[in-house]
Amino acid sequence: MATSSAILAESAGLLGPDDPPPYRVLNPGGSSHAVLICDHASNRIPKALGDLGLEPANRGLSPKDIDARTKEIFQPYHRSIAAVIGERRREGVPALISVHSFTHFMGGRERPWHIGVLSNRDRRIAEPLLGWLGANTKARLGDNKPYSGLDPYGYSIETHALPAGLPNVLLEIRQDLIRDPAGQAEWAAIIGDALEAVLADPATRTLYG
Repeated sequence: MATSSAILAESAGLLGPDDPPPYRVLNPGGSSHAVLICDHASNRIPKALGDLGLEPANRGLSPKDIDARTKEIFQPYHRSIAAVIGERRREGVPALISVHSFTHFMGGRERPWHIGVLSNRDRRIAEPLLGWLGANTKARLGDNKPYSGLDPYGYSIETHALPAGLPNVLLEIRQDLIRDPAGQAEWAAIIGDALEAVLADPATRTLYG
C-alpha cells in the first residue's frame, strides 16, 4: 500500500498534510488475477478547495485549477492503476473490474436497474456475469445500462484495459441499494460471488482479439 507521505510528495500545494491521499491501494499482495478499481470511492474534498464552490463543482475552472487537480489527484491515481496492472502482468493477464454507482432518479425519471453491467466489444466477463446474476439473484439487471459501454464510458477502462486487450467490465450499482453498511455488505457479497464464478473461466486470463 502506498503511504500518504509518499503520495503527498507528488503534490504541489493542492493537497495538504491533513487531506486524504488521492488514492489508496488495498490488498496489494492479493492472489486474484482481477484488479478492482473504484474511481469515485470517496466524497472527501481537499481543504484548499472548501466546498468546491457548489453549485456546480468542477465547471468554470481556470487553467491553473485544472492543472492542479490533474497533477495532484488524477495523474497519481492512474499511475497507480498502471503500476498495479504492470505488476500483475508479470504473472499473466489481469482482468480490470471498475466499480461505480448511479443515482436512482435522473432528470425526473426512475432508473429501475439494480446493477448495470457495462462492456464494449469484449464481452467475456459481461455476458457470463449477467447470466450468473440472472440465475442467482432477483436483481433487475442492466446490460449496458444506465450507460452504454459502446460509448466512451469510463476513462479507466478505456485507458488501462481496452488498448491492451485486457478482460474488463464496468459495474454500476444503484446508490439507494448501498447507502448503508448493510446494503454495502450485501452487494459486496453478491458481486464477490459472481466475480469468483465468472473469473474462474480461463478465457478471462487471455488477451482479447
